[in-house]
This record gives sequence, C-alpha cells and structure tokens, in this order.
Amino acid sequence: MRMLKVILKKTLFFLFLLIFSCSECQQQSKNRALSWLNRTYGHKTSLRNEDLFAYALRIETGIRGRDDVVDQNSFYPILEVGSTDTKNNCVSLLQCALMYKGYYVGSISGKFDKSTASAVMEFKKDALGGNVIKNSQVTPLFMLAIVGRGEYIRTNDGDENMRRIQQYLNRNYSRRCAIIPTNGKYSHRTHFNLIRALQVEIGCEKIDKRFGDETTEACPTLYPGLKGRLVYILQSALYANGFRARVNGVYDTNTVTAVRQFQGYVGLPKTGVANMRTIKALLCSTGDTGRPALACDCWLPLSPDGARALYAAGYRYVGRYLTGSIKGYKGKRVPKYISKQEFYDISAAGLRLFPIFQEEDGHDIKSFSAAQGRKDAAIAIAAARKLELPRGTVIYFSVDCDPSEEQISKRIIPYFSEVSKIVIRAGYRVGVYGDRLVCTSVSDYGYATFSFVGDATPLYYGNIAQKLPKNWAFDQFYELKGKESFRYSGGKFNLDKVAFSGRDIGVISPRFSSKRK
Repeated sequence: MRMLKVILKKTLFFLFLLIFSCSECQQQSKNRALSWLNRTYGHKTSLRNEDLFAYALRIETGIRGRDDVVDQNSFYPILEVGSTDTKNNCVSLLQCALMYKGYYVGSISGKFDKSTASAVMEFKKDALGGNVIKNSQVTPLFMLAIVGRGEYIRTNDGDENMRRIQQYLNRNYSRRCAIIPTNGKYSHRTHFNLIRALQVEIGCEKIDKRFGDETTEACPTLYPGLKGRLVYILQSALYANGFRARVNGVYDTNTVTAVRQFQGYVGLPKTGVANMRTIKALLCSTGDTGRPALACDCWLPLSPDGARALYAAGYRYVGRYLTGSIKGYKGKRVPKYISKQEFYDISAAGLRLFPIFQEEDGHDIKSFSAAQGRKDAAIAIAAARKLELPRGTVIYFSVDCDPSEEQISKRIIPYFSEVSKIVIRAGYRVGVYGDRLVCTSVSDYGYATFSFVGDATPLYYGNIAQKLPKNWAFDQFYELKGKESFRYSGGKFNLDKVAFSGRDIGVISPRFSSKRK
C-alpha cells in the first residue's frame, strides 16, 4: 500500500513536470515568435503582439483583414511544402504565427518543411473539424486566419456545441464568409458568419455582416419537417441565443419547441414556425423594424392631440424624459422634459408613462462615475417628486453610448451602484437604458430592476452576439424620422418604436387617477 502511494505520488509529480515543461516550451516559442516579429516589423509601427501579425501580412502581401474579407488585389503567394522566403517573408511569418498559436515549435527558417506542414494540418483540423483535411496548402483565407486574432481550440469557458457550429461554418462557408475562431464562444465573428451563411443560402448578391433590406426580403419561412443547411443555421442561431435546440439540420419537435420559446421571449406570436421576423430577431438586434409596437419614446413634449393620436395609432406606453434639453433649430436649446400637465394629458389619452433620465452629456462615457451617479440620482429624484410620480415607479437611467467591457466595469457599474442606493432609498426603482451588454451587466450586478434596451443600432459592439436581457421591459428597435416621422392632424414628430414585454406597465398621473375616481 505504501509502495502504491509512492508510485502514485511520483506519477503525479512527473505529470506536473511534463505539463509545466510543455507550458514553458510553448511560452518560449511564443516569445521567440514575438521577438522575430518585433525585430522585423516593430520599428515600423507601435502595434504589438497579435495586431502586429496582421500588420506584417499587409506589409508583405497587401492582404487586409478588415471584416474578415481577403483583399482580392493582394499579391499573396500560395504556400505549400517547398515554398521559401524569396520575394517576401511569408513562410517565416506563417511559422511565427503558428508558433504564437501553439502549433509549431520548430525554427523560423523561412522554409515550408514537413514540420511546418504538420503544424498547418493541426490548425486546419481545429478550424474545420471532421475528417476533411486534404492538404497543408495555405491559401490567403487560411493565412489570414492563422495570423489573425482568436483561438482555435476550445477555451475553458467555451461550449463544445458552439465549437462544432463554428467548425461547420468554416467547412461550408469559409470561401464566402472567412474562417473564424473555433474556441466555443459565441463571438462577433461567429454572429457575422451566421448572417453571411444565411445570405449565401438564400442567394443574396451581397454577402456581408448586415441583415439589411436584401436579406430581409429574401429571408425564407422555415417550418416543421424541413431539412438542410437553412435549418442548421436556424438551430445554430437559436442555440447562440440560449434556446437549446438540437443542431442537426432537421426541423423536428425539439426545434419547434425552441422556436416557440424564443418567439415568446422576444414578444412574437408563438407559432413554432420560423418566419422572417423570427429569423431576423435571432440574428439582428432590431428584429423586423416594420413590426407594430405597443410602446414608443420621444424627445419633444406631447400635446393633448399628439397623445391622443399616439393612442389611436395603437401605442399604449410612452417614454418621456424627466430633465434636460436638446439642440433645436440653429443650435438653440429646446426643453425635452415632461411637465405635470403633459403627464396628465398623456394619462387622459389612455397612455402610460415610463420615465427616462438623461442629461445633455448622457452619451459621453467620460461622464459616468460614482460621483456623477450620486449627482444624477438626486436630480432624478427631485424631478420625479415634482412630477408626482408614484412610489415604486421605475426610472430608466440612460447609457446612450456603446462602451466596452472595460468601460462598463470601470465607469458604468460604479455609476449605477450609487444611483441604485439613492433611488431605492427614495422609494423608486432603477431601470437601465442601453445596449444589450450594458443592460445585462448592470442587471447582473443587481443595480437595475428592468431594462429598456437600445436595440436600434445593430452594429453597436454591445448589441452584437448578445442575448436580449432576461429582465427586458422595453426594447427600442426603430426610429421614425424624416419622411417616416409620426404624423397627425396637428403636425409631426420623431418617434422611436419600442417593443413591450409586460414586465413594467408604466404609471399614470395621480391627477388623472383621482379625477377618474
């Protein structure tokens, strides 16, 4: 027994040393790659590490990695066994990039030998999956993927099913859609390639990352019993949005259930049939902008006639601002805040109010801090009391910009931490207005009861590859302006169409409530 323990201990120690030595070897290889890269190209730019690889490729071949599309005017040579660095450093750059990603530990020789070919084959296996690897040839698409950002092995927080989806997209659509990382995490690039894959399948002339008019018009209706790639794309999009359909290319009962669940979640009729509105809601934050809306929000004060016209047009909930002004004609400031009389007129017209707080600088990320949160909370509470908003009213504090994860952590979260403390103490509740990432982040911290999601800008960083927050109450998806402005007998005004979930039903004026009694 004692001998067995000794053997076990030595085995574990040996495994530790082996793992440690492999890790050390990989780190040394990565350092060698970076050292060569900086010696060769670092003096020409301030870029470092991963970004420097793409820069070097552009210098050597003219290939630009913008939006994952290969520049067709490049002078990139196809690399294969026997290729050498003669006219440029492409083979050495390939070896360095493979080394940096952990596939190659040989020398930076500038010669495409068997060890380089073996490393390329391993990369292709991770990128494409399955048994489809035929050769070690490196085309512009593969070169761009190898030197680009992203990992091609599943990370600790990656999902194996999502990794298979990524590999499927690479196998079937890489020629039109580029090769994306296969780390199992639903990323911007995976999201864009799902859109591109759909565009390829429905025959769009333009293959890009936008779910635009052409894609919308050609978008098919998928229904139970169908099989094929379009169903696979639908299932992949459902899975990415958190609705765990089996991704097998067959529109089975499991898929029907997932479609119904998603439709109910985003406020669409629960038919189980994936029409254009369902598919676009899966792949574009706006969804179908032509769909009707129960809610809206607007900047300018509403007249009694304007409020009644909104009600007649089918709206039942309206978002208005507690404070502030906007630039009007010739730069003159125009008040945007709601008055007691307007609140009464809105209520009398049959509309319910959901109040929004946004000062003039609400779109500037630099304006968000803990100190500003305390200041804004006090201003909002004073305005709410002046308006006689009932206790428990949800006030939506606006983040009208597109912050990064770091900016959310350092600025938005401290801001809402202070807002939450003060507003709740005053008897009101806190809501957050912002893109999907902002709303989810603030809500996950417990600083917002409901979310008013700013989905009208689908290419915002915080709206791409992000799920609709679980606590969404309102979802702003399209602005009616210019020729589309909301028109009635008394004039016209710009209006944001807003989806309504039923979580927050807004409030009515106590003056109207008492008179109605």
